[in-house]
Amino acid sequence: MIQTNAAAKKATIERHRAAFDFWFFIHEPLEDVVARARNHKGSFGRALDLLFIQAFKSHGSLYSLCVLGHCEDAATIARRILEIAFQVGYLDSEEPERENRGKQYLAYFWHLTIGILADPSLTPEIRQRWQQLYEQNKKWLKFNKRGRPLPSWSGLSFADLASKLGMQESYDVDYRFLSNAAHSSAAGAMWNVVGGSLQITDDTFVTPILVYGTRYMLAVTEIWNAHFQLLEDQKIEAFRNQGLNFDFKAAKDAGKRSS
Repeated sequence: MIQTNAAAKKATIERHRAAFDFWFFIHEPLEDVVARARNHKGSFGRALDLLFIQAFKSHGSLYSLCVLGHCEDAATIARRILEIAFQVGYLDSEEPERENRGKQYLAYFWHLTIGILADPSLTPEIRQRWQQLYEQNKKWLKFNKRGRPLPSWSGLSFADLASKLGMQESYDVDYRFLSNAAHSSAAGAMWNVVGGSLQITDDTFVTPILVYGTRYMLAVTEIWNAHFQLLEDQKIEAFRNQGLNFDFKAAKDAGKRSS
């Protein structure tokens, strides 16, 4: 069984070699820079870095899921990277608002305080400290008319974020498709039938998921690097060129020849 799985994984990589090579071209340099020291001065920088790290980890997960042929799960991770890209784009979109938005992102944690304070085992000193921290950050929190926390730190849905960023098509096409996969909708099912049998795993969608997921990662990386300056401009330009010029037809033809 192990040998069979290893052979299947190898075959998947060969069928989608161009997409896996593109993923690796982007991810390998990011593995280096994500561990480097950097200046987190300001709430904008801290929020941006936290979002980048989350996107980086999700981008790493894409590889394993695609190799296994778990395309619905990979699509769910790709959607997460796209959601991070929307948030990073909004965080960065208006320079005068960047620091305040960074504070709003970081402060969203303090919505958890109400639940923490409900713990009867808290000592008076710890309870007081939590209450103080909550009051200090409350001004950055967003609530609805009933006084309940809004479902996002920005107060906006992903559809709203996409609209504000001029990315409506990405939301209407990419996000809806990926959401159907994440929600196990029949419209997002990635099934294949071979010899009359429904395949439990299938790698048909590996190339588009890897490529688009990596493009979303690039969107996050460009904004992050503009702030932290850990990657050379030439490297970012090379990333951009690879992403924009990926040849899906050539990749598909190469995949057929390897099968």
